[in-house]
Amino acid sequence: MTVGRSIDSDRLRWEFESLLDRMAPRFGRVEAHRRIHSFLLGLMAGLLRANCRTLAVYAVTHGH
Repeated sequence: MTVGRSIDSDRLRWEFESLLDRMAPRFGRVEAHRRIHSFLLGLMAGLLRANCRTLAVYAVTHGH
């Protein structure tokens, strides 16, 4: 049995936010930046189905 390293959720969140901050200048409007933020969080959420509808519901229900 191998033992993996545990995930530091604070570090992971910081890395994710840092990546989005670096991407922000690529978007002309803050709304587009917020949408990509929600979209990426939805993709990483482990939804059974990742389609437009489930990602939209995820974004609305999780306040992103």
